[in-house]
Parts: sequence; C-alpha cells; structure tokens
Amino acid sequence: MSPLAAPSELDQLLAQIRACRLCEASLPLEPKPVLRASATATLLVVGQAPGTLVHGSGIPWNDASGMRLRDWLRIDRDSFYDESRVAIVPMGFAKSEAVRDVANALYAELGAAGIDVFLDDRDERPGSLLADNELIGTPHRVVIGDRGLKEGVVEYQGRRDAEAAKLAVADVAATLIAKLKG
Repeated sequence: MSPLAAPSELDQLLAQIRACRLCEASLPLEPKPVLRASATATLLVVGQAPGTLVHGSGIPWNDASGMRLRDWLRIDRDSFYDESRVAIVPMGFAKSEAVRDVANALYAELGAAGIDVFLDDRDERPGSLLADNELIGTPHRVVIGDRGLKEGVVEYQGRRDAEAAKLAVADVAATLIAKLKG
C-alpha cells in the first residue's frame, strides 16, 4: 500500500470511513465512525468502537481511556486533538457481548475503587494481546474469554505469578481490590 500522496486522497478515505455501515447489524447504536486525521499528522492512534460518551460527543478518545492515553503519550489535550499532529481512526469490532459486558463491568468497578485499569479491547488474536501486555509489563492481567465465562471464571495472573489462577466472575473485582488495595 503506497502512502497517501495528497490530502484529496486522505479526504476521500475519511469520507469512506465516515460512511461505513459494515457492522451496523451488530452494533447497539447506529454506526458513527469517530475520527480525525490530516496528511501532516506524525502520529496515528487507532482505537476500537467508541463508548456512548464518544459516540454522543463525536470526539474520539473523549473519555477516561482518552485521558489515560494522553497521559501515557505525554501529550496535552490541545496537541492530541490538533489534526495536523495526531490522527485517530477508531475501527468497529465484533466481539462476544458476554466478554464485553464482563470486561466493562470489571473495568468500571476497579476504576471506581481507584485502581488504574487498562482495558485492551483491540480486535487482535489472543496471542498478540497477551504478548503485547507482557511487553509493556502489565503488573496484573485478567483474561476474560467465552470459554472461561461458560464456567463462570476469568483468569488472573500477577506479574510475578508462575501461572494464571481461575477466579469466579462474581468474586474477581473484590479479590483484585483486596489484593491491590490491601
């Protein structure tokens, strides 16, 4: 794939993305690709389907995950939303509703307890997700999958643990809060 030669090519691509309706049948809200880009941007941030806050505002990464991302990138809000410097292109994804529900509930509960949480909701293969989290040194990892949810469990592994432990879905938040806050 060759780089975009002119802003008009980028403008056409952005129009195509904004008009996309491929995943319409599997989304709870109407498709509304939320993106910002410029041919001069030197950083591309690719996300997933936006939550209702971003969907409603039309501003990408305009939520708690966006604040964490900007902190991680060490970039202020004005620079982040300067289309000439940063491009943000969220993509729709189809995941298990059960996995998404448990992940979002756990994310909210741990966040409310004051625990810094990273929800890796990229549409990647499990091996890639696990490898990337290992590379960035995630200190505590919870793996939520359909197979485990059928048994009512998730997998938890601390950075220094030799292997993952199964935790009951109903107990995982309290267990992690006690472990991390205790």
